Amino acid sequence: MDGVSDKAFGALGQFPIIQSAVAVLILLGGVCLIFRASKDKAAPREPVPPWLMMGPLHDMMAAVHDLAEESRRANDLLRECRDALLACKTALELMRNEFLR
Repeated sequence: MDGVSDKAFGALGQFPIIQSAVAVLILLGGVCLIFRASKDKAAPREPVPPWLMMGPLHDMMAAVHDLAEESRRANDLLRECRDALLACKTALELMRNEFLR
């Protein structure tokens, strides 16, 4: 059996050496590309593509914005009511204190 394998490898000649050298070069090139790609900085991208903001999503965001604005207005009115009630409470306490003297 040794004679057959020796003849087969002998017939190949320089082919295994060349093939292994090419494989090593390809692997080294791949490693260089990986390191180069990891060093390159990614270009800044838009957080949301403009075409995604069309249609129902845009309408939904407008509705949420309107709802937030109405909530802000309601909070302002509630603060004014609270301030008015505190003023009334203070006035009633002053009247009670004057009455009880």
